[in-house]
Amino acid sequence: NHPALKNLQTTFTLPSMEKDGHREAIEGPAGRMREAGRALEVKSGLVDALLSDAEGADALPLLGFTLERLYLEHGGDGVLDEADYDQLGRMRGVIEVAVDAALADPSIRSAPEDRNRHLRRAFIPWLVGINESNGAPIRLVSRWADIPAESHELLERLIDERLLRTDVDENGERTLEISHESLLRQWPDLQGWIGGAAEELRAVQAVDRAAGEWQRNQDKGENKAWLVHRGARLAAAESLVARRPDLSARWGKVGDAYIAACRQNENERADRDAHQARQKRRLQRIRNVLVLVAALVTTIGAVTVIEGRIDLSHQRSRFLAVESEAEIAAGNYDRGMRFALVALEPNQVFGRASYDAEWALARAAQLSRLVVQLNGHSDDLT
Repeated sequence: NHPALKNLQTTFTLPSMEKDGHREAIEGPAGRMREAGRALEVKSGLVDALLSDAEGADALPLLGFTLERLYLEHGGDGVLDEADYDQLGRMRGVIEVAVDAALADPSIRSAPEDRNRHLRRAFIPWLVGINESNGAPIRLVSRWADIPAESHELLERLIDERLLRTDVDENGERTLEISHESLLRQWPDLQGWIGGAAEELRAVQAVDRAAGEWQRNQDKGENKAWLVHRGARLAAAESLVARRPDLSARWGKVGDAYIAACRQNENERADRDAHQARQKRRLQRIRNVLVLVAALVTTIGAVTVIEGRIDLSHQRSRFLAVESEAEIAAGNYDRGMRFALVALEPNQVFGRASYDAEWALARAAQLSRLVVQLNGHSDDLT
């Protein structure tokens, strides 16, 4: 309400306070309270313990949250020390006490045994994600309307305890996020929920991210290039829809449309592959038939050539046998025998000579032997 700030419309982004300034942020308010006549001493041991436990970008608001709890629980005597901090259970205990206080509100309508289940469905996957580079849990901002309605009254109590914070986005939609990053590390129930769903959260984020890229490139000609879920990865995403609809709800209608487009693309690709496989088998069968035909043609040709040569060999043998017979008839038995022997020369490739050659040789041999015998005696034979 300061007059100088009344009409100021500029938004300022304040840098994070350096860690060296956290000590002053703890001790400074106590000093101002003393100046105002309200005694409050924060022991140096407590300051050291708080600075040791407060980590991350939300260290300053977490310190303020913890100091408030310490003051409400143990500030009545004007002194806050490390023993008070230990009694609260340190940072983890402070967060657990705040969560327990929020869930113990008697005005909550849901049954006590259902509250953790409702909260789990709100935090996982709407308020917690996984850092892809190191696997650490991270805070997410979600629209209030997207978070399951049965968890709203519980979330309102956590907002009252300043464990969650709410805002309004540029579209006028109410949003919700975790106030302190340490809640991811210091609340045992939340740690258990994250550990039990870390891989599924990664899968949800992968679909959500891919679906966003696909939607942004819808107006481009080759938007199928953005359908990156295929094979086992696509099957895992579809399985997640069936098994954990509470998680797959995170990617919304755009994610559902993306998964459907991926499945259609995968089916079309499978059909193309099957068609190509059938074509390949058909061409292979044709090649096999052509090879067989070529082999048969070659074999038939070879047989024809061999048969032709066999026939030629037989004709030659018969011709020589005729010549042998002619010489025998002329009384030239030795010459006829030589013709017959040539006609009978065995052919290692094309088989034996003709029967005529064998007969000519036999006659020539017999007649030639008779002549030799007759010429060898001067007396009559008895």
